[in-house]
Amino acid sequence: MPPEIEAGRPSQADMVDLVAYLRCWEEDGTWAATLGYCRERVESKHRGLYAIGMKAASICRPVVGLLLALATVACGSATSKPPFTVDEFIAQIDQLDGQTVAVTGYLGECEALSCMLYRNKAESDDVDRAMSDIRAALDDGAIDVSGFPFPDHPSVSIGPGSPTSFFDLRAHFYKNGYVVIRGEATNRCRSRNKACFDRVGDLLPNSISSASAPS
Repeated sequence: MPPEIEAGRPSQADMVDLVAYLRCWEEDGTWAATLGYCRERVESKHRGLYAIGMKAASICRPVVGLLLALATVACGSATSKPPFTVDEFIAQIDQLDGQTVAVTGYLGECEALSCMLYRNKAESDDVDRAMSDIRAALDDGAIDVSGFPFPDHPSVSIGPGSPTSFFDLRAHFYKNGYVVIRGEATNRCRSRNKACFDRVGDLLPNSISSASAPS
């Protein structure tokens, strides 16, 4: 992550404001036009957010690079096919292995070692409550929590994405909502007698966008 973003801690409104004005630069502009706009913003109210620790000659390019990584807010990633539901994706994961697909569902919060896409909010909340109970027990000194009930709701494990995709940062703006995640399907963690941990996912993401709740 560029250091000025970490230090400035921009709000979602700041991000959306900038991304909206960039207006999908790859469709109708050049780096020169985009950087010109960026300079104007940096010289005005966004100087405090994005100029920390950066020299004027080099500030715009890393900022715009990160904003374009977040540009699914404005541009999205179009796909000609409707996204798979969580159930559909799981049922066909062997056939989809290696393909780039889109999957829709409810995303709670992506954490360092866990990022799950559920069928709906109720099931995601159910898992969150169970995890809260387990964490509370561990905080109270429990050693064995294997007897705690844990819901077995269908879910798709989302990997961290490539180092240049900034997926977790992008996902932060979509947490606790319905989304469409596009990426490469992999069945390696669904293979018989094989278990995966630490974000080795069923879907290796490259983009995320908002979606409507299932009817």
